Amino acid sequence: MKRIIRKVIAAIILLAFPATMAATSPDSLRIRVYDAATNGPVEFCNVIAKNVATGALADEWGRATLRVGPRTLRDTLMVSCVGYDKLMVVMRPEIAETDTLRIYMKPKEYNLSEVTIRPAKKTKVLKKGKRHRGGIAMMAESIHRGDCYAWEAGTKGKRTWLTGIEIQSYRPSQPPQKKGSDSIVGGKEVKIYHPVEKTRIRVNIYDASGKSTKSSGVERWNYTNVLHSPLIIHFSDSLVVDNCFTYSFPEPVLLPEKALVELEILDEIPEDELFFFKSNIFGRGVIFRDVNDHGWLKFPVATPFTLTFLEEKL
Repeated sequence: MKRIIRKVIAAIILLAFPATMAATSPDSLRIRVYDAATNGPVEFCNVIAKNVATGALADEWGRATLRVGPRTLRDTLMVSCVGYDKLMVVMRPEIAETDTLRIYMKPKEYNLSEVTIRPAKKTKVLKKGKRHRGGIAMMAESIHRGDCYAWEAGTKGKRTWLTGIEIQSYRPSQPPQKKGSDSIVGGKEVKIYHPVEKTRIRVNIYDASGKSTKSSGVERWNYTNVLHSPLIIHFSDSLVVDNCFTYSFPEPVLLPEKALVELEILDEIPEDELFFFKSNIFGRGVIFRDVNDHGWLKFPVATPFTLTFLEEKL
């Protein structure tokens, strides 16, 4: 929640500077996550302590580092990844004395669908997120590894397909500056901010039919990711055309009747790189969480992301 409040304040002054999150403890626990069938690494899995606000996103080799304290070491770790059964690991104080906590995840078994449903010719095009490329001001969005932006999708009595993702990436003529040490302008040391060069973004699609809302927001652990394998998009500055990166799925992805579509940042973005986009500051329907969050919270500020859908009446 504090992270969201900071983003709102930053948006009002037209620049979202990176928020530094202080660790509650200098101690950390190294984790390695393996495939129980192959003993290979499980890439980009999420590890979250159930009762305290701390989590980690593993890298492509299944390695993660979790901040720990006295409460964490008496907690339960919730481990999840696309294509694997969710796992609960009960923590004990003696685990802190181990060099690395090794976790083995079981690949999930899926029933193969015999019928492939495709969109009809007569469908309605919908957009979620940033619906246009205009606005009263140039905004700058700082993102971090493990940040997630999500939108509710699907309508009762209709079929909905996810067809593509757009990311606005403008090149401002005068990039914003902050006191730092990159260069000297007007006799003062400043840091120049640049557009994001590249990052990997994972698309997660959750069945939200069993949606439950708590005082702190929407609980993520109870949602089911309907994808059978990871769906990762490679954003690259070289693919930006007319200030926008566009990715179209080879085949439209059929969503559950009530779904939550999430974009998860998999790489750490350098501090001096941001997504620039034109905006009227406030957005609609955006839900946000970071790597430490158990669930999503409403996010009232515009972001540079757009999801495109097709909708068909049943």
